[in-house]
Amino acid sequence: MTRLFTGDSSTLADNRQAVVTLLGENQGMNEADARKTVVGWSAAYEELKADLDLAKAKFELRAREMAEKSANTLSILSLCAFAAFVLGAVSATMGGKHGGDCACKRAEADMDSA
Repeated sequence: MTRLFTGDSSTLADNRQAVVTLLGENQGMNEADARKTVVGWSAAYEELKADLDLAKAKFELRAREMAEKSANTLSILSLCAFAAFVLGAVSATMGGKHGGDCACKRAEADMDSA
């Protein structure tokens, strides 16, 4: 039975005939009914396989879309973090310069009063 669905195309006819024979011997089916049953199983298997391939393709597409969206969001977040670091550096530089100027003026005022 396993070879009916997992065999290659060159042995498919032989595998089908073996299953038809088994159904006839073990289930008491005539050859036409057994062959019809095997063809139905094969068709259902192929349909299921096609449905799974379609679902896989849809899932892969959705995963790629989500990965692209995540990458875009992460790049925007990284750019915002960089801008925050630059803004912090500029603020620290300006604060240090202002504090230094105030300290110099105070030191000069203390020297002038002494």
